[in-house]
Amino acid sequence: MEVKLDQVKGIGPQTLRILRNHNIWSAYDLVLSIPKCYEDFSITDFKDAKHQEVVTIIGKIIDEPKMIRGQKVERLVFKIYALNETIDVIVFGRSYLMKQIQRDDHVQIKGVYHLYQKKIIAKSVIKAEKRVEIKPHYGIEGIYDKTIMNLVQTIKDEQLVRIYENIPKMFIDRYRLLSREEAYFSLHLPRDMHIIEQAKRRMKYDEAFFLQLKHYVQRQ
Repeated sequence: MEVKLDQVKGIGPQTLRILRNHNIWSAYDLVLSIPKCYEDFSITDFKDAKHQEVVTIIGKIIDEPKMIRGQKVERLVFKIYALNETIDVIVFGRSYLMKQIQRDDHVQIKGVYHLYQKKIIAKSVIKAEKRVEIKPHYGIEGIYDKTIMNLVQTIKDEQLVRIYENIPKMFIDRYRLLSREEAYFSLHLPRDMHIIEQAKRRMKYDEAFFLQLKHYVQRQ
């Protein structure tokens, strides 16, 4: 039996309306609506970091964050200790962080690393305990990406969908493909970039398989 969206725990009226406007009507539809792209938050080793490269690190804030207000834009500044280095962190236009972080907090920072000045211009600052290594982006306005991930996790945990195989098992075994179910859930809830590539490989194989099948039928 198909589970409708309003039967999934955590979906309120507003989320329901937005998803339906994107032609997502059931738990199955949601699982098949895969992310558009991913953001990698894998931790960077400073030994390999280059000047003006985007890095992700976890460190401890070692002074009180300060808000500096200029004529055009405000910026939050603080220092962290990470990977045996003291690094200056600058965050532009995110005054709300003043209420979220403080001295001695462990945070995950992602941003552009300035090697010679030992500073990071950060575009993301979150508490270390809330970190994710891979963040999917769905591009659905009005719904946070994390909300969709949580909904898919609920669907998986409560077994609200059954994703059947659509190609013969002999091909799955021969080419060492993920199952169709594992591929879809891995795209929503990835543990690393490798599993995303494996899931995408399965999707590409499905496409190629049915294209060849269509040509075969037409020839007949």
